[in-house]
Amino acid sequence: MTEKDKELYDKLPEHIKLRLDYKAEEYYSKYEFKDNIVKCKCGGGKTKDRCEFELKGKKIGQKCDKYICKKCMTIIDDKKYCRIHANIINQQKKG
Repeated sequence: MTEKDKELYDKLPEHIKLRLDYKAEEYYSKYEFKDNIVKCKCGGGKTKDRCEFELKGKKIGQKCDKYICKKCMTIIDDKKYCRIHANIINQQKKG
């Protein structure tokens, strides 16, 4: 959550905060399992693997970290990438 998001959240009435917190918890409980094994959002399976694409711009130094199952994963140069970032890397190599 960014600083601006935190400021807006703090201004919300208490009953709205409780509802938002409950919905967030409900959402994440669908995907999280014990031992950091998470269900891929495609519904393909449980995984610990994450996209290793290094972000640029304001998020420089961070990685995508999206959970990816074997069905969604593309391996390029011994690194695992989600489909979106694999396409970006392939386009950069071609161009």
